[in-house]
Amino acid sequence: MVWKPREADIQALLDQEIQTFETDHPRSRALFEAAGAHLLNGVPLNWMRRWAGPFPLYADRASGAHVTDVDGLDYVDFCMGDTASLFGHGRADVAQALKARLATGASMMLPTADAADVGASLADRFGLPTWQFAVSATDANRFVLRLARAVTGKRKVLLFNGCYHGNLVEALITSKNGVAAASPEMVGHEVDPRETTEVVEFNDIEAVERVLAGGDIACVMTEPALTNCRVVLPEPGFLEAVRQAAHRHDAIFALDETHTICCGPGGYTALHDIKPDTVTLGKPIAGGVPAAAYGLSADLAERVGAVMAETGPGIFAIGGTLTGHALAIAGMRVMLDHVMTEKTFGQMMEAAEAIETGVNDVLAKNECDGHVIRLGARVCYDPFVKAMTNGRHALASIDEAFDRLLHLYMLNRGVLLTPFQNMCLVAPQTARSDIDRHSGLLDDLLTALRPS
Repeated sequence: MVWKPREADIQALLDQEIQTFETDHPRSRALFEAAGAHLLNGVPLNWMRRWAGPFPLYADRASGAHVTDVDGLDYVDFCMGDTASLFGHGRADVAQALKARLATGASMMLPTADAADVGASLADRFGLPTWQFAVSATDANRFVLRLARAVTGKRKVLLFNGCYHGNLVEALITSKNGVAAASPEMVGHEVDPRETTEVVEFNDIEAVERVLAGGDIACVMTEPALTNCRVVLPEPGFLEAVRQAAHRHDAIFALDETHTICCGPGGYTALHDIKPDTVTLGKPIAGGVPAAAYGLSADLAERVGAVMAETGPGIFAIGGTLTGHALAIAGMRVMLDHVMTEKTFGQMMEAAEAIETGVNDVLAKNECDGHVIRLGARVCYDPFVKAMTNGRHALASIDEAFDRLLHLYMLNRGVLLTPFQNMCLVAPQTARSDIDRHSGLLDDLLTALRPS
């Protein structure tokens, strides 16, 4: 019998879980209420309000794949800072390298010897010879779009419905009847999205070709797989078809690997031998220090060089004072040399496969007609919805009430899921007992919701 939970049952159990959360977290609540006097919405970053509870947990410390909150409760962490701490919290090797750099100067507005080594390592991994740095992946994506506009003389960017590219203004969009419109998350609109962005559905190469034929697209930017509206995988040949179409119409083909770095040392790009014009990296790349990087193909670097020759490289105005500072570069070097290795990814893939198997077994046991998708060390699932092939269908299929219940049920029993969707990120320190705990709790929840 294929089934879905009743709304009344979800709400009744959610009400119980909210009461449990409030009872178990008095210190977090007190800190949150005190923070409201001076922090907008009571948190340093508004997204921190998107956890399932009526107020956020306040973290005390983290180690490996576990987090401890200020109430002394321990959690298996499958959020891992929403990828920022993908390779584990509190790593001694990373801390030692950062401490040594911090003690000898963190930011001098001068390059250090580490920078060239980091660039060479990134080139070897991703196949793009030329690199630059940024403070965040959002910044890196912004710089990529500026370079694309500079070399093509065009203004617009083509994106996919359901995409994630940080808080890039052009990317805070949705599709309304095939036309770009501001996302509900976008406030204080700088410009009408229709002036900067065209949006089509992922895996629709005909729509890509149609928009590119208009001749005003400077850049096609995409994640290798959509990761912010569930996980939507590319159909075979889709990304290569997009690349070829972009080049036929003198548009830059840009891959944002900020989330898909979970696929291996060279991300999805190397794993599937994709040949983009640019690649953007961020989040875990510097071991917790805010930093990002973006690579350029030889052809694009040559075109950018020609533009820089006209303006002068020192006044090209790509970046800021803290771009490429010594501490961030030191973090990147230790991550690339010692952490983001084949061995580390092997451990993560083995654990992610175990989560995938565990969730599939639970769904089968409970006769759920849903899906599980593993994208490297990222596992996304929904017990009641089939996998989707585009962002429109994926976004429309989300049941916010069930998702909130799932997250809060897990949290109240010591498991943190990424707050934005039903997703587990796996660190190299994730233990089999952590995985079994997650699977067991999912089984318990589905059993509790299933009609008699």
